[in-house]
Amino acid sequence: MMRFRGTTILLVVVGLLLIYNFVRVLLNSPEEKWSIIDLSNQDGEGAEVANKNVHYFTTKASKLQIRKMGYKYEKRLPKVLGIGVKKCGTTALMRFLDLHPDIVLPNNPELHFFDTSDYKKGTEFYRSKMPYTAPHEITMEKSPRYFVLRDVPLNVKRMNPNMKLILVVCDPIKRAYSDFNFESHRTMKSLLRIQKNIPAPSNFDDFVRDVLKYIKENERVLRRYFPSIEEQILNSWSSSRYYLTILNTGIYSVYLKNWLKYFPLEQIHIINGEDLLTDPVKVVQDTQKFLGLEIKVDERDIVFDKAKGYHCIRVHRKDNAVQCLADTKGTTRNKTISDMMSKETLNSLKKFYNKYNEELFEIINKRFNWT
Repeated sequence: MMRFRGTTILLVVVGLLLIYNFVRVLLNSPEEKWSIIDLSNQDGEGAEVANKNVHYFTTKASKLQIRKMGYKYEKRLPKVLGIGVKKCGTTALMRFLDLHPDIVLPNNPELHFFDTSDYKKGTEFYRSKMPYTAPHEITMEKSPRYFVLRDVPLNVKRMNPNMKLILVVCDPIKRAYSDFNFESHRTMKSLLRIQKNIPAPSNFDDFVRDVLKYIKENERVLRRYFPSIEEQILNSWSSSRYYLTILNTGIYSVYLKNWLKYFPLEQIHIINGEDLLTDPVKVVQDTQKFLGLEIKVDERDIVFDKAKGYHCIRVHRKDNAVQCLADTKGTTRNKTISDMMSKETLNSLKKFYNKYNEELFEIINKRFNWT
């Protein structure tokens, strides 16, 4: 009797151990593994994981406790680059796209890898700056200077010839005015003071007059070093000719042709910045299609804020709380062209940009209603 009872107890214990091990294996299988993953990306602010296969515990934390659904999370090189253009709404576009659960941006979305000495540090350095992602997610970064620098397209192609590129262009005249104001508050005045024949401008009209005068007076000298106008424009991005970039950045056709040497037009999604202001929902939906993503960001997420006078992000679809860009962004969006410059300056810039605008429209087979 005692032996039977002992055997029964032993069988019960063995059975319990088998059940325990079975449950432990089940809970720790690749389909149902709970873990803590460091997604801080070395910047201390953390990252936000948002997709249908991830269960939220916290967001925007240095460490996220997530429920993995069999995916391998690792730092991956970007599949998409926002290449420009400066002062055309690239920050707003990235904020809108970042709402998509399958798009993941670095904590600092402007890494400037291809346009600084960081490029010499190699792709593994670049990868180290990326967020952790699952294989189905798209890593993306944007740096507006990529568009205008001569060697960037080739270097991007060397890293990934299948890279998808997003380019936001806008009215070059309004863009130049916005860029002038932006740089005036930063470094342009101090830079211009050291340029020969270019005094520090007191306003945009003076700046345009002085720069156009300088270009005309130095045309022969510039041709000696750079035979074609295109070469002059592509080489204007240096500290000694920095003032030229305020106007030259808007010569989109020259820079686009440089990119088209290495990437087909089908890999470049070109957005009119004016459309991003007036109908951002459609722009963001078209961009999701270009990226091959299911449309998950729509009019419920991007709303017009009457107090601000522009579109903002709805924090939660169930309430009306919104997040808007800083007041330093889009400071010229509600100004008329007559508020920005004189008629003489406007006419001078129309003459300066007209040829290149027409060339751009011919390349992309589309026209934009610019000034």
